[in-house]
Amino acid sequence: MNEFELGRDFQDLKSRVEYLESAFCDYSFDPKRHDGISAMHYVSAGVQQNEEPVFWKPKKAMKLPVFMEGLLRVPKRLTQFDIMPESKTWSCHPEPLILSINWNSGGSDEFYRLQDQVFSIIRITEPNSGHISCTAIYSSRLVASGKAKSHYFPPTGNPNYQMDPGYFPLSYFKITLRSAQGGTLGSYTSPGYTISCQDNHDFTHIWDINAGIFDLIAGATWEVLGVQTVDRC
Repeated sequence: MNEFELGRDFQDLKSRVEYLESAFCDYSFDPKRHDGISAMHYVSAGVQQNEEPVFWKPKKAMKLPVFMEGLLRVPKRLTQFDIMPESKTWSCHPEPLILSINWNSGGSDEFYRLQDQVFSIIRITEPNSGHISCTAIYSSRLVASGKAKSHYFPPTGNPNYQMDPGYFPLSYFKITLRSAQGGTLGSYTSPGYTISCQDNHDFTHIWDINAGIFDLIAGATWEVLGVQTVDRC
């Protein structure tokens, strides 16, 4: 087992402990109030370790198509210029990433899946200043199983609470950039999200990264944080 695998497995173990702690500490896990809870994925998720990334870099500066300018977060001031972009793109595993639910009455089912996963890092050099900007992109499609939906907790109506809004327990998607040795180079956590019965949409996360780590990035791992209480569709 190499250092990357050790780092990945350690993070996986840490996530499982955090998952169990949240389950026991959250008062909302009263089985009378909902039909089940989301289960953590028990396989390590991330880029495919046995495959080299696809590297792309044009031989000379170029003007990007308009549809790519937004995707690559090209600053508006640069859209009229030729630029030097380059990227590394990995395939991902497991494909698809399937999240499950455990029913209070017994048994389990698929909750939703993230399919057609791709992870890329992109570096763009500005033509005049030489300034370098870098972006990381995780993209997939979120498809609900149609068997469960996120449970909504309505206001309790307790007059002792000045603020008593209803709420959904949320899930969060955390992506960790990894070096060749498995070390952490930075991380990103998505805004919270819920699942509806008929969800079928893009699940894409884009964020800026430090240009100094571009060449050090050898991959990434990701995990779903937070436990959702669910109802049957």
